[in-house]
Amino acid sequence: MSPKNSRGWLAFVCWMWLFTPALLEGLSLRAGALWVAAAFLFWPLTLWRPALALAMAGLLALGAINIVHVGFFGNLADQLLLATALRTNWQEAQEFVGVLPWPWVACAVAWLVTGIFACRYVWRFASMSANASPVLRKLSWAGVVIWSVFLVFVLVKRYDFDEVIRKLKTIYPMHIVRAWTAQQQLTDSLFYTPQLPSAAPEAAQVDTLVVVIGESASAQRWSLLGYQGADTNGALAQLQGVQVARAMAHGLNTAAALPYLLTGMAAQDSVEHRAPSFLDIARQAGYKTFVVSNSRYHSAVEDFYGVTFRRAADVFLKAGNGEWDEVLTPHLQEALQDPAPRKLVVLHTYGSHFQVEERYPATAALFPDVYDNSLRYSSDLLTQWIQMVERGAGQGKTALLLYSSDHGVAMPPCADQYRTGSGLSSLQVPLLTWSNAALRERFPQLVPQFDMSEREQLERSNAALADISVAALGFPGVLTALTGPQGRQLTFHEHDWPALQKLDACSLQ
Repeated sequence: MSPKNSRGWLAFVCWMWLFTPALLEGLSLRAGALWVAAAFLFWPLTLWRPALALAMAGLLALGAINIVHVGFFGNLADQLLLATALRTNWQEAQEFVGVLPWPWVACAVAWLVTGIFACRYVWRFASMSANASPVLRKLSWAGVVIWSVFLVFVLVKRYDFDEVIRKLKTIYPMHIVRAWTAQQQLTDSLFYTPQLPSAAPEAAQVDTLVVVIGESASAQRWSLLGYQGADTNGALAQLQGVQVARAMAHGLNTAAALPYLLTGMAAQDSVEHRAPSFLDIARQAGYKTFVVSNSRYHSAVEDFYGVTFRRAADVFLKAGNGEWDEVLTPHLQEALQDPAPRKLVVLHTYGSHFQVEERYPATAALFPDVYDNSLRYSSDLLTQWIQMVERGAGQGKTALLLYSSDHGVAMPPCADQYRTGSGLSSLQVPLLTWSNAALRERFPQLVPQFDMSEREQLERSNAALADISVAALGFPGVLTALTGPQGRQLTFHEHDWPALQKLDACSLQ
């Protein structure tokens, strides 16, 4: 082989290096074939220097992001990353930097440095350089021919842009283009009109329903669910009318997981089915609705749950921006004192969000472990809020409080600190219900019954929070009717719960 051809093939190998993040989701013959195919199909970019420069810069940046994302979630950057990035404000971004998986960051930096050297070699010996190999030039034009044939196929079939991207999504890095188009479609569809039930609500309705949406609380660290390292639930365990169970979250971050607590399904499925949230059902049933939030978000960007909250809230209040969750307490008191005969109050907490040591005051530091402290602080607040609801319900009035977390956290030894990430601990969350004596006596059918076995065994989805809510509002089964029984299956990434338990507990691989 001539020196020119040798340098040319080495340039192609360097080009292939820029596509190696495609292999991070798992090595197989198919993955290897798709890796080589991707490098070949995008090799024609070397025929035009400006396109090559842009391609190399994009591949370097995306490759580094993909490596870190795999360290967090076990998969390449996806729509959920884009959804999270679009809604994240500066304070949350700073918190995110503090919990980066630094071994993976080091891998990304090492890959990036190697990639820069690879790009320099490709630039010198690319198809349009004076040093280019004739064989590699032919390879470039072969790629052009394939793209041309594909273009003709697309035109004949009259595919739109979205269909074209779906066809190409397995070719790295088209996954990120597909993620972007999917996110744009979701954003464009957020303001749908929910499909509300036409029938009147059933006679059995709770007077006061309070729904507390937790953040990053893992069932593995609730003492009520068997954790023995610390008393993370405190007085909550002594309250009458409290029931708890393990439940499965359906995502590793808020963008993926929170919609299940509102509509019982993913955001995209909610849009496709025009699914109402339990807040929409409450307004349909004649309740006055209050939403008080302490989560952080970028107010200039719409997201699924922001739109869902505001669409159905008679009163929407941003009480804090990631402060300690006790900031919600006075607003709960105001809502409970409202003269409306029936009311729904939603408290959106910041819970045990990463940088967990900042999620509670110093006076709540009861244990050596910061995560245990945050859970105990949240549990003490739940105890206080339950007592407030019981007092505020009034004589003979019924009351129900529900709590679950959108997702759990990755924790040692799977992670170097408590943070968002893959792992069984991220998919197991607590589900709590409290009912007052009046509800238990008058409408026992509205009070969920959890088996004691559910404190140790995971048998239900945290989407049950939405189902329990709509049942208490007089519309049992209205959400499950939209998707059928499959909508509540205990699955994640096409694995059911027994199969997930057989995977690596940290990587879910």
